[in-house]
Amino acid sequence: MQLPAYPSEWFGYATDGRRAAPRRDGARIFSHREREVQIGHVDAASHLVAAPAAVWEVLTDPRSWDQWFAVHDCWVAEPPDGLEAGTRLSAKICMLGITDTLDWVVDSIDDGTRIELTATGLQGLSVRLMFRLSPAGSGSWITASAQFSGALLSPAILDAVEADGVSQLIGSLAGLDGLARQAQAQADAARPQLRLVHSAR
Repeated sequence: MQLPAYPSEWFGYATDGRRAAPRRDGARIFSHREREVQIGHVDAASHLVAAPAAVWEVLTDPRSWDQWFAVHDCWVAEPPDGLEAGTRLSAKICMLGITDTLDWVVDSIDDGTRIELTATGLQGLSVRLMFRLSPAGSGSWITASAQFSGALLSPAILDAVEADGVSQLIGSLAGLDGLARQAQAQADAARPQLRLVHSAR
């Protein structure tokens, strides 16, 4: 699957003025920011061993987020079993040792292939997060893009958040794959096995 030069074009931004970081830990990572508006971006793409159905099941089960979503700390209120357009969630996240409460909403979802969420936090923090999923052989190809802005996010703070976000996003994709592989293995083990029985004549 060919990625655009800058995956945050998915959010409708031009490419002028961005800087691209090299490949890291098997993922394509881009860390960049708009010139006029202080907006941070972290984007990644990676091949996962788990099949798309298994990845999607974990991705859209908010009860699993504490097991793979690196910045997720805990839910403020019990989340639903699954996600659909319009679903609202409230959670605490932790980045750079700082905890904030984000009110998430699922903006759009294409079953099995794409989900986009937005969130607002304290002090005007705004976050957009998108995952895209597609088959890749027996596994999956996943792309993730995060965008964040806020009045208190100075250029220096944005640089620090982007650097931390790269590591967090890579870890999240690896954790998502591991959890999806476990779920896939459990489903395979629970599936009834066909046995051939030869009758004696």
